[in-house]
Amino acid sequence: MATTLSATTSTITSSSATIGGTANPRGSTGVIGLIVSTSANLSISNYQMFFGWGNLTANNIAQPYYATLTGLASGTTYYYQTVFWNSANATYWYGSVLSFTTH
Repeated sequence: MATTLSATTSTITSSSATIGGTANPRGSTGVIGLIVSTSANLSISNYQMFFGWGNLTANNIAQPYYATLTGLASGTTYYYQTVFWNSANATYWYGSVLSFTTH
């Protein structure tokens, strides 16, 4: 069963944004991260920034994560996507592509 990923932004300024959400690994072990780009065409091989949060415990509980992105350009739209690396079967699972615009 696929991992369930969710994300949202809060506290957006002219040069930073905080992104957080939950990831439910549904019994899988792996690493959770976030890819960020000014292009909406995101993939694990096409991004400008990557933020790793660490390992998820192999259970069926939504686990929280968050990151504060800094050094962003003012008035720019950024696209982001939560990524989970399932170490058991060497696959990536992706959340939805979301966006925010700095002030």
